[in-house]
Amino acid sequence: MGVLVAPIAVAGSFSMRASAVGTNNTTDVKSGTACVRITTLQGTSEATISSKQTAMLSDFSARLAKVAANEQKVDQDVATFRTNLLNNFNSRITKLEAQKDLTTEQKTAIETYKTNMLTAESTREKAVDAARATYRSNLSTAINDRQTAIAAAVTSFQSAVTAAFTTATSTCSTDSSALQTLRTTVKTARTTLKGVYADNKLSTTISQYAATRKSSIQATDQAFSQAAQEYAQTLAKALGTTNSATNTQ
Repeated sequence: MGVLVAPIAVAGSFSMRASAVGTNNTTDVKSGTACVRITTLQGTSEATISSKQTAMLSDFSARLAKVAANEQKVDQDVATFRTNLLNNFNSRITKLEAQKDLTTEQKTAIETYKTNMLTAESTREKAVDAARATYRSNLSTAINDRQTAIAAAVTSFQSAVTAAFTTATSTCSTDSSALQTLRTTVKTARTTLKGVYADNKLSTTISQYAATRKSSIQATDQAFSQAAQEYAQTLAKALGTTNSATNTQ
């Protein structure tokens, strides 16, 4: 799932170079260049933010599609594995049933073993599927929450930048600190955006969900293995053979 947590440079993308604002504020006001600079910066910044926002939303959709594709592949692999497992089991049962001179009790023991093993395997598969489904549900919620939080933060950043430029435009002809104020406001907005991004990283959350899934599946496999061993021992006793001869896991 590593693809899910690859960093998106949101905060860095939605930025305006502070150096582009300029520092000679008093001269700029007297010469009238301050307003020209602000107008130029505003047009560039608005275009950049809009472009980055579109790219971000596209990236969000691409990531969700990749998660869905990965889950589909896992489902196909699991289905293939289970089919092969069942075919192998049935093949071994057929060999057991084909033995010569089996008594009625031994035939019954084989049938009982088959039924018990199929029931145990079904129980295991349901438990594993439940653990996988829980993981996927939690992951989906986490991803959606993260994307919603970041999208909202970008919108807030965009509003803050727009408001900063509006203020700067209205005061640039008389206020020598207009450019500096603009630079400070945009920097603060960018810091806030970075904070939201940092607070919504998924690597730790995903690791926790994966660990819970792994633990659940391991417990399920252990329970199945123990039951299978007991069934094999019972069958071996009935057939008068060793466990290795009847181990059909």
